[in-house]
Amino acid sequence: MTWLNDWLKEQIPSYKHALKQADPRTKDWFLLWADPIPAITLALIYIFIVAFGPRYMRNREAFHVPSWILFIYNMSLVALSIYMVEEVVVGIYRSKYNLLCQQLNVSTDENEMKVTNVLWFYFFSKAIEFMDTIFMIARKRFTQITFLHVFHHSTMLIIWWIVMTWIPGGQAWFGPVLNSAVHVFMYAYYGLSVVPSLREKLWWKKYITLFQLV
Repeated sequence: MTWLNDWLKEQIPSYKHALKQADPRTKDWFLLWADPIPAITLALIYIFIVAFGPRYMRNREAFHVPSWILFIYNMSLVALSIYMVEEVVVGIYRSKYNLLCQQLNVSTDENEMKVTNVLWFYFFSKAIEFMDTIFMIARKRFTQITFLHVFHHSTMLIIWWIVMTWIPGGQAWFGPVLNSAVHVFMYAYYGLSVVPSLREKLWWKKYITLFQLV
């Protein structure tokens, strides 16, 4: 626990009460700890980099990020996204989830924990994805850093800290599965597009924005 978290509990009784209702299965997990300060700190560091990174790079040459680094980064996220979709689908199938409205089951059952574990990976992946923007800044691709892009990346980690603290299961599975499925195609495109011989063959580029909006 951090001093700020302790102070919040003293000043806001409802916050202290809410933490008592936190899911006991995840309260000691990395970056959760029933304490929002680590996630908020990472989000603030991200916003700081977004605010001052382009200013730092303005009169400097763009960094040359080797293609193999971009390829490995993007294809690693493809692999992680496939893993998350597969594990959640298996978990909810074996647990006989109601696909439309599944109640949270605070259980250490193997299949329930399979879903909860993958939701933590999804939460952590939101921190990994900060690198998307850092690569854009380093390569001076500033036009890609839109308000929507920054808002999405800076809030998702905090939103998923909340989810993982109180509802790491139940119907919370749906968003990550849909988002991860989209990310399979999105990061596959980004990864393969760094290979010159493949760039013109990536026919699904025009559908990526549509997938993201959905």
